[in-house]
Amino acid sequence: MSIDKKLNLIIMLCFVLLGALSLEAQNRQRFSLTSGAGVFANIEDLGVDIAEGNNPRMAGMHYGVATFVEFLYLLPSNYWLGFKYMDCDLSYPNNDHGKIFWETNQMISFDSYSIVLKKSYSKGKSFFDFSGGPLLHDYNRTQFNYDEYQTLDVNGDKIYAVLNPNVYFSHFIDIGMFLAFEYKYNVLEHLNVGIKAEAYGLLYIGKQAVVVTPVIEIRL
Repeated sequence: MSIDKKLNLIIMLCFVLLGALSLEAQNRQRFSLTSGAGVFANIEDLGVDIAEGNNPRMAGMHYGVATFVEFLYLLPSNYWLGFKYMDCDLSYPNNDHGKIFWETNQMISFDSYSIVLKKSYSKGKSFFDFSGGPLLHDYNRTQFNYDEYQTLDVNGDKIYAVLNPNVYFSHFIDIGMFLAFEYKYNVLEHLNVGIKAEAYGLLYIGKQAVVVTPVIEIRL
């Protein structure tokens, strides 16, 4: 290869490199990848009336572990838009009518898929983020249960006959909304750490959960 061709190739590579560096500079802090794991507080059974024959152990909140990952892109309007996936496992008491399994717990797991719209405000090295959006909840439940029917005893009192006690699996999909607040601190050029609080509400279940997680964010 001649010297002229080598010089032209070097110049062309320099322009390509400068263009790539310029593009990187323009896109800096355009992408956000956030992940965390923390406490999932199920508030579905808050306010349960135990006087109506419900298991007293159901009253109050029940806790599990939630993990999430979120990927966002910064729009020209300075809003972040993207997607979040969260999963959770928790257990809470059975509430069968016959009170046979009241001392045992049912296992619940779910996958949650959300579209996220976020607005971020910064002050120094601190970030204050507000986000929300629609979600789809893929819900799985494993519990002890049985078939039952109501009948009368010899005195005419109502009794429950229990048939086929077994482990039962159920699955359904629900939709809803979430709202979240994050505080993060910039510890390195592209790395932020902080804490996130979220509230979830579902169409079928209603009020569902409050989630608090420490978070790690990478912005590129």
